[in-house]
Amino acid sequence: MLKRAVYILAALLVLPVFLTPNYPAAPGSTRAEEKDIVIDHFYGGDKTKVLNLTRSHYYSTEAKLPIPNNSTIHNATFQITGLPNELGEYPEWIKLDVGDDGSMDWMFRSRGYGNFGNQTVFSDDLSEKRVELSSPGFSSDVKFLLPKNATIDSATLTVEGVRNIITVTKRWSSSSWGIYYPFYGSYLSSVRFQTLFPRSAINHEGYIDKIYFNAVNFPSNPRYSNFRVYLANTSKSTLSSTFSNNYDDDPVLVYSVSNFFPTNQNGWIPIDVKDIFYFNNTKNLLVEIRWSGDNGQNIGLGYQYSYGSRYSVYASSASASTGSTLYYRYNFKIDFLGDYPHNPTVDIGDDGERELALSGKFNTTQVLDIKSTLTDLLQNLPVSKEDDYGNAMVEIPINLTSTTQGAFILKNLQVHYTYIATVWKTDRGTLPGVLRSLVPVWPNEGTTIIPINVTIGGAGKVWLGSVWIPLTLPNYPPSFTPIPSNFTLYEDTRVERLINLSLYTGDDLDPPTDLLYLVNYNSEAGKVGVFITDRYYLGVDATLTPNWNGVVRVKVSATDSGGKYAFSNVFTITVIPVNDEPVATDREFDEIIFDEDGAAITLTLDPHGGGYFTDVEGDRLYYHLEPLTENASDYLSWSLSAGVDNTTVVTFSPKPDKNTDESGPILFRIWADDDEEFNLPENPYKDLKVSIEGVPDPPVWGEIPPLEVNEDSGEVKWFDLKDVIFDPDTPFESLDITLISVSTTLVEVSIVNGSEVRFRPSANFYGDGTATFRARDEENAAEATGEFHILPVNDPPAVAITTPHDGATISGTYTIVGSSSDVDGVVELIEVRIDQGSWISQGVSGRNPWTYTVDTTQLPDGVHTIWARAYDGEDFSQPVSVRVIVQNEGGGGGGGTPPTVTIKAPKNGDEIYGTFVIYGSASDDRGVVAVQIKIGNGPWINASLNETQWTYKWVTTLLPGSSEREIPVTITVRSFDGELYSEPVSVRVFVNNYDTDKDGLPNEWEKNNGLNPFNPIDAQEDTDGDGYTNEEEYKANTDPQDPLSRPRGAEKKQLPWLWIIIGVVAVLAILGAVLFLTRKGGKSEEGEEEPKRKKKEKKKKKEKEEEKDEGDRGPISPPGAAAAPLAAQPLKVASKIPTPPTPPKVPPTAIPTTPP
Repeated sequence: MLKRAVYILAALLVLPVFLTPNYPAAPGSTRAEEKDIVIDHFYGGDKTKVLNLTRSHYYSTEAKLPIPNNSTIHNATFQITGLPNELGEYPEWIKLDVGDDGSMDWMFRSRGYGNFGNQTVFSDDLSEKRVELSSPGFSSDVKFLLPKNATIDSATLTVEGVRNIITVTKRWSSSSWGIYYPFYGSYLSSVRFQTLFPRSAINHEGYIDKIYFNAVNFPSNPRYSNFRVYLANTSKSTLSSTFSNNYDDDPVLVYSVSNFFPTNQNGWIPIDVKDIFYFNNTKNLLVEIRWSGDNGQNIGLGYQYSYGSRYSVYASSASASTGSTLYYRYNFKIDFLGDYPHNPTVDIGDDGERELALSGKFNTTQVLDIKSTLTDLLQNLPVSKEDDYGNAMVEIPINLTSTTQGAFILKNLQVHYTYIATVWKTDRGTLPGVLRSLVPVWPNEGTTIIPINVTIGGAGKVWLGSVWIPLTLPNYPPSFTPIPSNFTLYEDTRVERLINLSLYTGDDLDPPTDLLYLVNYNSEAGKVGVFITDRYYLGVDATLTPNWNGVVRVKVSATDSGGKYAFSNVFTITVIPVNDEPVATDREFDEIIFDEDGAAITLTLDPHGGGYFTDVEGDRLYYHLEPLTENASDYLSWSLSAGVDNTTVVTFSPKPDKNTDESGPILFRIWADDDEEFNLPENPYKDLKVSIEGVPDPPVWGEIPPLEVNEDSGEVKWFDLKDVIFDPDTPFESLDITLISVSTTLVEVSIVNGSEVRFRPSANFYGDGTATFRARDEENAAEATGEFHILPVNDPPAVAITTPHDGATISGTYTIVGSSSDVDGVVELIEVRIDQGSWISQGVSGRNPWTYTVDTTQLPDGVHTIWARAYDGEDFSQPVSVRVIVQNEGGGGGGGTPPTVTIKAPKNGDEIYGTFVIYGSASDDRGVVAVQIKIGNGPWINASLNETQWTYKWVTTLLPGSSEREIPVTITVRSFDGELYSEPVSVRVFVNNYDTDKDGLPNEWEKNNGLNPFNPIDAQEDTDGDGYTNEEEYKANTDPQDPLSRPRGAEKKQLPWLWIIIGVVAVLAILGAVLFLTRKGGKSEEGEEEPKRKKKEKKKKKEKEEEKDEGDRGPISPPGAAAAPLAAQPLKVASKIPTPPTPPKVPPTAIPTTPP
């Protein structure tokens, strides 16, 4: 869209070249002194104007016409068009007010015009039209307008085939009907209403689109809540008071809304059924309406006597209320759905050229490209109408045909066109007449600027251009603006172009540069020459009389080509005397020498040069000083000030610790002039050297930042020496910096990495102190002291339960014993709790040690958790706990039989490797709650329990040393029934994950599965051909020799049947050979058991040798298992063995009487 707008705008820019409106010329004056011109631009010189207007800024007066006063306007036109903005929006309409005086002069706006440049509506201003054909035939009722001279850029139209509407209306004769108010009364919470439309009055069958009630009296803003409409075919000719008796067929819910707001459409209340209910025209039509709650009641409906209608004020009731039976029949209207068009045609322009012709039923949507059609039609069709502003419009009809009844919907008309309108006709006659009324006619000079108020509807751009206003304007004498008297030149000089006279003149006939200029007056004609040069420049020659200076009074005249002339004002030109500049002598300044850090030195300059400069007129001299050395300000500062007797004092002040021993002298330049307006660098000058001799400096300490840390904060960085010490003569790396002293031995201060000062306080120490440092260069030393402040931080107390131990069995009255401590305070109280009970301190004796006596007979037998925590007045310690088994004689369910547990695998003496699943069974007369397993001396860990069967997966490869040698390990298992533990059972196994060839497969696994423990390549081979390597089979614990044994979840590999048969034959052959060799060797089952027995004896001997080693190695924990107290793992029955949450740390602001 925007790209097309750019093309349109480019075309508009060249329009003035080709378009010359030919309107009749008005009579004008033919005086000789007058001149004919054409105004072809807007005010400011623009040939075109593009106005981007919005919905909030919908008008503009930016375009203005400049018309000379007292001119004769022969004709006037300009052109206008609409363009899309950046959003593709065109102006909906355009109005012009020439002169912005409130009188509308021209517009592009009328019914059916659409947007200027974009037609989207039909001739009646609607954007969508529905054409109903009640029988086979045609319609040409739909039309749309386009400008006759428009160029079509793009054009489309959407045509949709839909069902036509057949309307059945019944109004009873006025003699037999009146007004009835079924929707009546004060607020009704619930209404049910039935009425009967007789078949004889309808006399049509089909799907119903809408039903209408005749509204005789209609209130404002009616509303009905939960509004529902039901329709039914019924053979009833009158209605019973029982609603359900009035149906033959089941009623159909055709309309249901939460809130129904009826509308009055020409006396009818419509209800949209939407193709849900079919009326068969063999029975009467029953209409039932229900709602609950209303507002704005008293809708009156027309009715006829003697026919049935029922209603009840309670929609839930099955029959009409007593006394509410009313025998009325209502005026009604019903819209039935007809058929789709068949074999449709669409003819844009009704010229016989069809843009659409289809066969069969038309129930789809077609988008027609009609650009070329409209281009031809605009050339061939006559103008339908021309409005009052000269816009010639063509009305284009659309012919629609169907061989059956049906309906068409025409929509989405989009015609983008370029139409450039010429503004000449106006509401006040013509544009020339409007302009003549706005331009003054009396003989005065100047120009009238006439604004054009452009107003649009909506948003879009408006292009204005092709201004053509031929006129004749009079000739007036040239005019002068005052020539100022501020022009000067020096004595003994000649200036050819001193004054540009064209800048001070104006003329209606000739440009100022074409006027004839003459010098009419020169007050010093004998001494100074004044002349015209290069047509319009005034020149002055002050060389006629040497050394003359003074004021010259001058007047000039200007004459145009018509012979009219005018005189300027008398202005003055000043010839100013020339001053001789001072000059420098041969005398030079002596070098100024300082000591480093020395006092300031001044240099006094004489007002008459002091032998360094001279001035032939003896004028007072002024001085200017600038450094020639770039970084002079790094070494010293300087200033110039006024001294006594017009002298100038230069003051030099050296910067601290700066010298020029290495850089050399600093160079300054002093300029002299006989006034204070220096003309650098042309003024005479002298150079001056300044040197600063060095003096050794000691190191300089800055402020050491004070350090503030919390107690027990550990080692921190204090500061960096490079940030606080400076030596102007010695680089930091060459300084000797040491720590002299620290005020306390409980703080360690050190210097690391040459410059970083580190600080470490002792544990639990707090307080203030200082540290002193010394920096030394080759000749001097300096010291500095820094402060540190260690802020006290409270350490929470610690608490422990020493008796009972975790997993202990207790009974009766039992005393719990524990200890507590606080490194920086006093333990103020000890709190205990049992299981999830409240924290209590009452009954706790002592602090370190502390005791608390509990009566276990008040607790049910089973597992309980004892908690303890300490409080020091500020913080609580971390809670500690032990889990115990309460078992009192005769308490709870005591006296039961302990559970039992067995280990089914591995067997005692087995050698295992890799990931091994340990499993077994457990039983109890009350049911097993948990099974726990312990690997070596590790903690008890919950196994997976499924009723009486338990399992535990042990990754033996994580056992330290198992890949280097065989390790004996004892596996112990016990079960728990909620009150009692079973007797532990155990087996002793040998873990061997030794991998000789380092291929990730243990030797034992390779030997047991037919692989070579000395071949590092066979781990990546696929022995059974199932698509998985031996290493993948090992990790998945599957058989590498069985192609049907593969990792869980893996898809079966589809082996070709030939290979399967070959594989089976090979396996059978191998088995036969093995069987033959076994029998040939004469080995029996007893003979086979002999090597196994010897191997077991060897393992038992090795086990005895390593029993001591096993005890020294400590607990052997399974991978990922944390050391835990008895039954610390969550058990299956949480109510039996609860896992208490860690209580939150509550730091009270004061010691509570009852700890939280």
